[in-house]
Amino acid sequence: MIDPHGITTDLKGNIYVADRDRHVVVVFGPDGKLIKELGTRDHASPEAPFNHPADVAVAADGTTFVADGYGNSRIHVFSADGRLVRSWGEAGRGPGQFSVPHGIAVDSRNRVYVADRENDRVQVFDLAGTLLDVWDAFRGPTDVSIDERERIFVSDHIPTVTALDTSGRVLVKIRAYHDTHGVCCDRAGNVFVASTAGRSVIKYTPVGHA
Repeated sequence: MIDPHGITTDLKGNIYVADRDRHVVVVFGPDGKLIKELGTRDHASPEAPFNHPADVAVAADGTTFVADGYGNSRIHVFSADGRLVRSWGEAGRGPGQFSVPHGIAVDSRNRVYVADRENDRVQVFDLAGTLLDVWDAFRGPTDVSIDERERIFVSDHIPTVTALDTSGRVLVKIRAYHDTHGVCCDRAGNVFVASTAGRSVIKYTPVGHA
């Protein structure tokens, strides 16, 4: 890999990495062995997989969603066996359009959350790419993560991490340090924020936890 930019795992423990500058998503097994690649290595494809992909998310059934956000303004959907199923999105500021779709996550009800960074919003879609909701209380949102309680965590450039419920209601805001570029959660409720300017990962622990 040259530029591993987004990472996630599936229920089997497989590891998915968006290698931005090689234009692929690389999938490893729990033992670190290469399973497959999505896309064509070292080949940028306008509006097709991929042109500097930013992030990847995997549903419970293995369906894979890729935010193809740096060169394209698209979301690509792959079946569990790696076949391209559909794509949606285009450059713009209107509903369903994107300007750097940078982070992506999928919840247990198969709603897809996309951090539409340069449009200062998170857009919510169903599996078919139909727009369900738009949350616009952000400035340069960079990543989306979903915890065990189905709370949606969004990092942005303020820098802030915002927790919301699935209807978009804000539950809490965390004032982060430096430039927040990535966010993820563990089963214990801890929130981890990757800071590019601070060159660090910051852990936030729920109040009342050791």
